[in-house]
Parts: sequence; C-alpha cells; structure tokens
Amino acid sequence: PKKFGTLTADHFYGKDKNKTGGVTGDGDGLVVYDLGTDFGFVYPVKTGGAAYAADGLTHFIGKDQTSSIYTDKSPSLIKAVKRVGKKAIPHEKSVPGAPATNGVAEAMVKRTIRGVRVNLEQAGLPRVYWPKAGEHHWMARNLEDGADGTSPWEKRKGEPFTGLEIPFGALVDYIPSPISKNPTEKLDQNTLPGVFLGYVLQPGHK
Repeated sequence: PKKFGTLTADHFYGKDKNKTGGVTGDGDGLVVYDLGTDFGFVYPVKTGGAAYAADGLTHFIGKDQTSSIYTDKSPSLIKAVKRVGKKAIPHEKSVPGAPATNGVAEAMVKRTIRGVRVNLEQAGLPRVYWPKAGEHHWMARNLEDGADGTSPWEKRKGEPFTGLEIPFGALVDYIPSPISKNPTEKLDQNTLPGVFLGYVLQPGHK
C-alpha cells in the first residue's frame, strides 16, 4: 500500500455575493489531500493568508512524515509550506497558465464544494454553515470504504475508526460541558438535544 505523505493543497473562496463568510467567521477554505491514502480535509480559514494555510497544513500532517507538497504558485501557499515542519519539505508548483498540472488539487476543491452543498441540502441548514458542512463531508468520506474495502482513515491510521458515524445536521442528545452556559441541574436529564455539526480533531486527525 502507498504511504501517507504526498500532499496537494489549494484554496477556494467561501464568501457569498454580499461578502458574508461562514458561521465561524471564515471566508476561505484550504483543501489538503494525500495522494497515497486518499485522505483529505478542508480547513475553513479567515483569509487565504500564509499563516492560516500553515496552521491547516500543520494540523493535517500532525506528527506524520511528509515527502512533498504540491500547490499552485500562490504566494501564500509558498510561504505556508516553508513554515511547516522542522525540516524543509519539497514543494512542487503547477505550471503557469496550465491548470491541468494542478488538476488533483483543483478536483479536491470541486469535491469539497459538492460535499458542502449536499450536506447543507440534506440537513436543511443555510449557506453560512458551509465551514462545518465541509469539515463533516471530509470526515465522512475518510471513513468510507474504498474500492479495495479499506477506508482512507484506516489506510492512514492503520486501524478502523471506532467512533460514531453521525450524519451532518442530525438531532442528537449530548452531555453539556461543565462550563456550559446552559448546565443541567441536579434533577434534570443529564443530556440536552442538539444538532450534530461535526467532530473535534486533534493535530494529525486523532
């Protein structure tokens, strides 16, 4: 099997015609994809700046090894790649005027946009929830078995995902945080109803 570590990265603009961003306050999306494991994710970011892109790449990679990152010649992505990791990562760039050379990265952006639309439609949520819809789309896709019967998650992690797989926008019962603004009282039910918007993932998607 191919190993994790050959990445593509590309941005897309997420604001609407009124320049309204997502519910998280983010206006752009950074899509990162690994060719070896088919594992990907989208990072909603405030802008397409290098600092935000570097944060996304760092979170995606975690403690894993990266052999190369492929992007277009965006100045912010060039700067971001230089900031990631303790050692320099080989950075391949697309040919100016020939978008086909960045075809995989662009295809992943299109896949993300389709996934966002589907998630929002089936959940009945407005466009401003696109950041959460995008993150959930990629998490769900990473857990789906491929043609070989193995999910991208298992290819990258070496073991299947053991958590719950919950649809975007599903009604769930959750236990409020002790510091919640709406804590439960002693004799109340210890759960509250809520809408599931996604997973909390640590660096490296742990």
